[in-house]
Amino acid sequence: MAMKKNEIIASAKKVPFLSGWKLDEAKKRIVSFILKNNNSEQIMGRISLIASALHSVRDRNKAKSDGVWRLLIETLFAQKKQDVLLDGYWCTRHFLVNNGNGENAGLNRLMIEFFKFLGGSVDNSIIFCLYLFEIFHKQFVESNTIEKISTAKLIIDERFSVAYDFIALSVALPERAEFPQSLWFHNLMRAAQSNKAAMEVFRSIIAVISDGGSQEIKFMDFSKATSNECVQFLSGLTVDYKNIVFAISSEEDRMLTKKLMEGESSDALRILKNGQKAYSWFLENRNELMIKKKRKCEEIMEKPSRGLRSNGADHIKIAVSTLYASGIKAVVFHPEGYQFPDMKVRVMVSKWTPHFLSFEGELRGFELIVKEMLFVNGWFKNYTVLKEMLECIIIDALHRIVVVQREEMKNSGGTKKTSRSASACEKERVSEVRPHFRKLPEGWQASEEAKAWAESQQGWKLPPGRTFVRGHYRNGQIDYGVETEPIIIYDDEFLWELI
Repeated sequence: MAMKKNEIIASAKKVPFLSGWKLDEAKKRIVSFILKNNNSEQIMGRISLIASALHSVRDRNKAKSDGVWRLLIETLFAQKKQDVLLDGYWCTRHFLVNNGNGENAGLNRLMIEFFKFLGGSVDNSIIFCLYLFEIFHKQFVESNTIEKISTAKLIIDERFSVAYDFIALSVALPERAEFPQSLWFHNLMRAAQSNKAAMEVFRSIIAVISDGGSQEIKFMDFSKATSNECVQFLSGLTVDYKNIVFAISSEEDRMLTKKLMEGESSDALRILKNGQKAYSWFLENRNELMIKKKRKCEEIMEKPSRGLRSNGADHIKIAVSTLYASGIKAVVFHPEGYQFPDMKVRVMVSKWTPHFLSFEGELRGFELIVKEMLFVNGWFKNYTVLKEMLECIIIDALHRIVVVQREEMKNSGGTKKTSRSASACEKERVSEVRPHFRKLPEGWQASEEAKAWAESQQGWKLPPGRTFVRGHYRNGQIDYGVETEPIIIYDDEFLWELI
C-alpha cells in the first residue's frame, strides 16, 4: 500500500512533463487512486497528498497540472459525489489562500478549478445547487419541532452551515477575477431571464439566504471598487443569516437584479393576497364546509362505486393560494393495505427550493393525520385551519372519485392534463384503469376470490356489502366500464365550489 501511494505521488509529479495518452492515463490513475473507496475522510486525505505533489511542480505546466483537478471534478459530478467538493470548499474556506502551506495551496487550486467548472456551465451550477438544497431539506425533515424550521435554527448543523456558507459567500462576492467563486452565481442570475430552471434556483437561493424572506438583504455596489478595496472587503466579511450581502458588480447587474427581485416579490405578493382572501373565506364559511364534508363522508360510506388506483396512481395538485403559500403542492393517495375508506397519504411540500419533501400521513376515519410541521410558513400561523382546509379538499377528491357518477364528473370542477398524446392516453386506459365496486344483495358477502382480487388490483380492502368487478377485454383493450378520471387541480376558484 505504501509503495502504491509513493508511485501515485511520483506519477503526479510527472504530470507536467507528460503528453498524449500517457498524460491521460496518468490523470485517470490519480483520480482512481483518490476515489478508490467511498469514505469521504479518506478521499480528502488522498486529495491532500495529490494536491501537495501537484502544487510542487505546477509552475512547470499549469494547464496539465490543473487538468487532473478538472478530471476529478467531472468524475465526482458523474458519480454524484458532490459532498467531496463541499468538504474541499470548507477546508479552503477556513485556511486562507497563500498561507505558505503547500498542501492548502494545492487544495485552493482544486477549488478554483471547481469554481471555473461551475461558472462555465449554468447546468453544472443548477445541479450543484440542487445538491445543496437537498442538504437543507434533509435538515428540515430531521427537525422534529416547528421551532427548528428556520435558517437561524438549522445553521448550527455543520453540514447545513457549510452549504449555506457556500451560497451566501458566492452571492456576497463581487464578480472579479480575485473571487472565482462569484462567477457561477452571476452567470446563473443572467441565465434566469430565459432559463426556467435557473430562475427557480435563483429564487430558491434568495429564499434560503433571507430565511424565507424574513431577513433583509443588503445590496453592495462594487462596480467602482478597486481590487484592494474588494480584497479588504473579503478579509472582513462574515457570512451568517443576519448579515446578508448581495454584491453588485455593474450597472447591468443592478438592473437585472432589480428586475428579477421585483418579479419574485410581485409573484409572492399576488399569492399572499389571494391566500389571505381564501383563508378569510374559509373561516367565514367554516361551519357550512364542515356540514358539507360530513355529508360527503356519509355518501362515501353509503354509496361507494369505485376505488382508488394503487401505488399512488391517484393524486391531486394543490393550487389553493393559502396552502400553496404554505408550501403544499400535491397529495398522493395510497389505499394499499388499508380498510376502505382509510388510506395512507403523501403530502408533497416545497419549502424554499424546487425539491419536494414527502410527508407521510393517513386519512383515518375521515380525519387527516399528518405532522403539523408540514404547514409551517411565514404568513398563516393557524395550522389547525390549514389542516382543516387540506382535509376538506382531500375528502372532496375522494368523494368525486368514489361516489360521483361519470356524467357529474364531466361537469364538475377540476383540470385535466391534455398534453399527452391520444396513444399515450389509450395505453393508460390499459395500465391504470380504475377498479369499481358492485353492491351485493342484503346479507350477501364477497367471495374470498373477490377480496383477494380487490387487494391485488387496488390495495384497498373491500367496503362492507361490496364485491370487486374485474375488467373485461373488449375491442382490443381492457374495459372496466368507467373512464380513468383526470388528476384534479384544486385552485382558489375550485375552493369556492366546495359549498
